[in-house]
Amino acid sequence: IAGGIGITPFVSHLSSLAGNTRDIVLLYYVNGPDEIAYEKQLRKSGVTVYTLINEQLTEETLTRYVQDAAERTAYISGPPLMVASAKTLLRDKLKSIKTDYFSGY
Repeated sequence: IAGGIGITPFVSHLSSLAGNTRDIVLLYYVNGPDEIAYEKQLRKSGVTVYTLINEQLTEETLTRYVQDAAERTAYISGPPLMVASAKTLLRDKLKSIKTDYFSGY
């Protein structure tokens, strides 16, 4: 789950996985279409990417896009408030959660 600039570490990880077949689903949250970064790299990555414009992460959103979420580890990266709220929302719904914060931009 990436929010805004939090997409940066995902792009780095995905480029290192080139040619590797992994079942990865990326939910990329942005405030508007002009904020979408690394679009070409994400398309070429071979992973499932959902770009969600001006939406909030909810249990329903997670269930809609990642039906087997309870069996997955989530990596959440983005602004501190977004990461904290996503972690709180998902705490009991996923196998495990790893976080990364981007503050002050």
